[in-house]
Amino acid sequence: MDERISKDVNITELKAVATLAKQCVSPSSQNRPKMREVSQQLLRLGNKRQSRSIKMVSDHAEEAEMT
Repeated sequence: MDERISKDVNITELKAVATLAKQCVSPSSQNRPKMREVSQQLLRLGNKRQSRSIKMVSDHAEEAEMT
């Protein structure tokens, strides 16, 4: 992994995207997910990331109020 982004990457998310990408390039069409499934999985990953980002901002705001 590129060192410039390694500190900003969630390994669990990276593995999930890599697994999905591997499924998408499978030689067998039966093993490839449908585009709807790919879209849903990517949306779920994005929603999880957004929820964590919102929580981090909220946590930082609470810390700032305490000081």
